[in-house]
Amino acid sequence: MTEPLADTIARKTKEIEPYLTTTINDPEMVRIYSKVSEAFARRIEAMFESEDSLQAAYKARFPGLEFDRTDRWHLILAKELQDAWHEHGPVVKASVTPYDRNWILAILGELLDFNLFSQVLLNLQDWGLLRYRVADVEADTAKLQAKWARKSPSPFDAKAKMVKQASKPEDIDFNHDLSTLKSLRIIPKIAPGLSFRVTPKGSTPALVDSANLSMLGVGGDQYLLVPSSFKVAYITWETTPEVMTPTEDGKFRHDLIDYPFTSKSGGDTLNSVMAVRLLAAVLYKHLPISNPKVVLPRMTSIMVMTDADITLVENFADMVSQGWITDEAWPVTYHRDRRTP
Repeated sequence: MTEPLADTIARKTKEIEPYLTTTINDPEMVRIYSKVSEAFARRIEAMFESEDSLQAAYKARFPGLEFDRTDRWHLILAKELQDAWHEHGPVVKASVTPYDRNWILAILGELLDFNLFSQVLLNLQDWGLLRYRVADVEADTAKLQAKWARKSPSPFDAKAKMVKQASKPEDIDFNHDLSTLKSLRIIPKIAPGLSFRVTPKGSTPALVDSANLSMLGVGGDQYLLVPSSFKVAYITWETTPEVMTPTEDGKFRHDLIDYPFTSKSGGDTLNSVMAVRLLAAVLYKHLPISNPKVVLPRMTSIMVMTDADITLVENFADMVSQGWITDEAWPVTYHRDRRTP
C-alpha cells in the first residue's frame, strides 16, 4: 500500500534529524528547523498538485491580479515559508534569517522530489548576490551599435535571427554579436526580486524567469561582479543522458518522483529540463549548508557562486561524469571563472 504523503514527509524528517543533530549543536534548533521544513513541504506538495491549486495560491496572495506562473512566485513562496516559521519557529524570532533559510532549504531538499525542490530553490535563493557591471554593458552596447550602424542585416534588427550553419566569417561575426546583444539586453533587467516560473506536478517545468536570467549565455557572465570572498564556477555539457523513462500509456517517469509526466513535444524537452533540474538540486545539496551560494541552472550549463571551497564543484563534476547521479555516465566539463582565485 502506498504511504500517505504526509506520513512520507514526517518519516523523512525523522530520518535526517540524527544528521542535523551532529551538524547543529543545538537540539532546539534541530527541532525547529525540522518542524518548519516539514510544514513548508506539506504546503508545497499541496500547492503544486495542479494548475488549479497553483492558481488558488496565487489568488490568495494577489487577489486583484491575473494569474501568472512566472511573476511574483518568489514573494508567494517566501510568504509560505514565513507562515510555516510563524507556526513552528521560536517566539522570540519573528522572521526567517538567511542562515535559517539555508538550513530549511537543505532539509527541504530531502523532503521534496527534485522537480518541486528545484522550483522552490530557484525562487528562494539570494539573487541579491548576483550583481552586474551595468555601466560596462551600456558601453559595449554602444560599441556594437556603432559597428553595425551602416550594415544590413544587423543584430539590432527587430526580427534578427541566428544564421543557421554559419560558416562565412561575416555570418559567424553576426551570430556572435547577436548572442552578445541578447545578453546585454538581459543584464540591466536583473534585480534581486527574481521570480522563476512554477509548474504543477506532471507538466514540463520550463526554465523561465521574470528577467530572462535563465536565458543569459555564459558569455554574459563576463559582466558579473564577483565579491572578493566568492568564487564562480561552471559545469557544462554537450549531450544530455536519458533520465525520463517512457511508459506504455505515453507518459514519462523518473525513479525518484512518484507521479508521471506528460509531454507534448515527445519527451526531449522534458528530459533536458528534468536532467538539469536534477543536476542543480543535487549540486546545491552537495555544497556546505551554511555558506552563501547561488546555483543557476541553464539548459546546457550550471553556474555556481559561493564562498565555499570551489573545488567541491570540480569534484561534483567528476562524479557526475562517472555516472554518480544518472544511470549512465554524463560527460560534463568543469570551468573555473578566470576571476576566481
